[in-house]
Amino acid sequence: MAGVTAILSKKSLEFTPNNPFESSDSSFNGENLFDVTIVNDSDKFASFQLELSAPGVDENSNIKWYCVEPEICAKTPPGSETKFQVAITKAPIPAYDTNIDLELDVFSVEYEKLKTKKNLKLKINRPLKSLQVEMPVKRFRVKPGDSIKIPVLVYNLSPKFSEITLTCSQLNPEWMTVTQTKLQLEPGDSENITFSCHPPIDTLSKEYNFIIEVKSNTSHYTTHEQGVLEVLPNGTVEFSCTDKKKTIPGKGKKNNQKADYELVFWNDSNLPQHVDIIAPEKDQEECELIIPEGINIAPGETKIMNLLAAAKRHWLGTRKIRNFTVSAVLSNPASGEFSMEISPKPNTEILELKILPKIPFLIQIGGAILIPLLLLLNWWMYSQKQVYHQGTVNSVRFFGNGNLVFSGSSDQTIRRWQVEDNA
Repeated sequence: MAGVTAILSKKSLEFTPNNPFESSDSSFNGENLFDVTIVNDSDKFASFQLELSAPGVDENSNIKWYCVEPEICAKTPPGSETKFQVAITKAPIPAYDTNIDLELDVFSVEYEKLKTKKNLKLKINRPLKSLQVEMPVKRFRVKPGDSIKIPVLVYNLSPKFSEITLTCSQLNPEWMTVTQTKLQLEPGDSENITFSCHPPIDTLSKEYNFIIEVKSNTSHYTTHEQGVLEVLPNGTVEFSCTDKKKTIPGKGKKNNQKADYELVFWNDSNLPQHVDIIAPEKDQEECELIIPEGINIAPGETKIMNLLAAAKRHWLGTRKIRNFTVSAVLSNPASGEFSMEISPKPNTEILELKILPKIPFLIQIGGAILIPLLLLLNWWMYSQKQVYHQGTVNSVRFFGNGNLVFSGSSDQTIRRWQVEDNA
């Protein structure tokens, strides 16, 4: 079985730390780039992979000092070619102004015997900068009251032993465990540093920019990295009603036909909120609710909204009690979008409206008793006027043609009678 052939576009490379053309995605500087063309000289379908090694580099190290595109090629038929691109992205060892040997291993993923090696030369130039700082993560999200770690990786690219100072600025110093730290690094050495940040519970929700600045005692050169700390929305808007039970008319306010409910809102969140009040249509109609306009409320602020009920009173009957619900709806004051992170607590309040009749119920009861009595008395008095003599009739006298008669009785009454002729 034939083997595999590797053709290199160049055998000598150069790498300059902090080269302005350097890029982690294979680099744009041709001095640290080379192509490898793999020819499958076997009679097998095979895929291939490349690895670079350098003297003094730990094979188990997780530090990536080169990259390969593609990492693994697809299976290729016998006689076909596959091109790889290799870029040196970091100095493999902490040495400058020196040349080192590199070894390129080409091997098949499927067949152990399909492999070959190539040698290259790498010149590591003196860095253009004496310091380098990297933030593996540049954007952080944290809830108020929680802590978050900001990792920083600093490199001493100077040929001298250096004392390096790292400073985290533009964030509130009270949030930070420390804002400045110092470390000592050998030439070409690096170290991970972590800054701890703890925004308090009342921190306003927004993005906070910050800078990690790095200085060395062996150079006037400084470098920095920028990051963003996003404080997430947190908290609630407390919703309450000072008096949930109202009466129409109110005590001592007979002419006031409206009930006034004070709805209290306290913004216990870290975002400004716009508050609107809604109620079911049925409740709005039955109680004739007058819903107030929405309000804007800043974090920590308390505001009151007045909800009016103007239900019409009936003349007769007993008092009527209506229970209705009002709900708070939160939105962003700037965009008008509903708040997804902040919610009212509670979301709904159940209120009571008592509607009294125009004629008080006791008066209605008194009238219901008194009117029949008056009618009975009137009937009795009328009937008394129509009764006959209660005693012996002593005298009778006719007038005219006998149609009009007067009578006298021992009960001391005289009555007049009209005689009707029905014959």
